[in-house]
Amino acid sequence: MLKKRFVFLLIGGVSFVTMAIIFLFIVYADNLSVNVNKTVTNEGLRLSIGTLKGSYEVENMTILEDGILQFAYQASVGEGELVLVLDRDGEVILEEDLSPSSSEQFEFLAEKGTYTITLQTEEAKDVTLHIQ
Repeated sequence: MLKKRFVFLLIGGVSFVTMAIIFLFIVYADNLSVNVNKTVTNEGLRLSIGTLKGSYEVENMTILEDGILQFAYQASVGEGELVLVLDRDGEVILEEDLSPSSSEQFEFLAEKGTYTITLQTEEAKDVTLHIQ
């Protein structure tokens, strides 16, 4: 009987500590993305995020020679504010506020380098993004 009680208390204690650690990570995390689904096909990149806190790196592209870069996006945000950022080697090229539902097409002269698309927010929920 004492052995069963000990096992029960041990399992309960471990479960409590685990849940407390997960709770602290969620509350105090600078970058947190929950329920992320990202697929890349011939039709482009599709991303959905249940909850986003901080920033999320969507995609990296390496441009090998100067030329025209074109891309279009459709985005929706269920709750919160979200910013799409495009930078080249750390220098911000484009910063676009995404409203609850937005779409845009961009075309610009791209220099050789690495381009990164990032989503930034304090906290947003039900985020979808489709880039073509």
